[in-house]
Amino acid sequence: MSLRGGFAWEALVMAAMISSCSSPSYSYKKALRFEEHGEWLKALRAYRGVIEDIPRGPLACQARVRAGRIEARRLKDCAAALADFAAAARDFPTLEPCVRDARAGLMSCPDFFPLEKGLAWTYGDSQSRGRNMRLIVSVQKASGGSAALMQSRLYAGRRLVRDEEIRYEKSDWRLIESRGDRHGTILRYPFAAGMSWENAEAGHRLRYLIVSTAAAVSTHAGRFSGCLKVRAADSRFPGSWEFRYYAPFTGLVKTTIGGRKFETPHTELLGLVGK
Repeated sequence: MSLRGGFAWEALVMAAMISSCSSPSYSYKKALRFEEHGEWLKALRAYRGVIEDIPRGPLACQARVRAGRIEARRLKDCAAALADFAAAARDFPTLEPCVRDARAGLMSCPDFFPLEKGLAWTYGDSQSRGRNMRLIVSVQKASGGSAALMQSRLYAGRRLVRDEEIRYEKSDWRLIESRGDRHGTILRYPFAAGMSWENAEAGHRLRYLIVSTAAAVSTHAGRFSGCLKVRAADSRFPGSWEFRYYAPFTGLVKTTIGGRKFETPHTELLGLVGK
């Protein structure tokens, strides 16, 4: 995974914009400025102007992707966002960086695993609500919502017991997690009940199954509905598994340990910063 790809594509767009005095370039620059100041509807109108003026130009592809992100993240309008992402992926097949971002966008509305800079999740064990165990995961670097470098710090009480960097990428219709030289798919699109996949680890396999796309779950941070409920089973421990609950536009909110006739809370979201 490379975080540079998205930044390089943005640089190409900016270079094209600077070298041209055309109206679409001006509209694109204006849209970026509106985004910077949180004026989402004005930014959308400016991106629409780019798309109308040069519907097949490279700026139009990126304008659709950025419009889709605003519709998905800021307005929570998935119907409009998915239409823009789909058009970018369909109409610009030779613009690979833009198409890659568009495909990641299609996996992100609703977004069950946000990859935005500034986000930080605090988890704790369900029994003591974080007094015994606390995990803080924060986004350190991000590339357009399609890739991110995260820092994960695990505490036992107040003692730091693990500090690691984890990379995530939305690619090839998968959410890929990389820890050092270990790589695995933790979510797979389309997000539908019955979807299953496997990851091979050293000497064993992890099997995943989407059990539900409409689960409701309560945590210390609140109650979440419309969650993905994913079962992760380790071949070394037959008859038991872990359930992971992913909430729309929030991410992982709870894990439980389960078996054929039981499900016990394990960890849960205590707080989210940056949403």
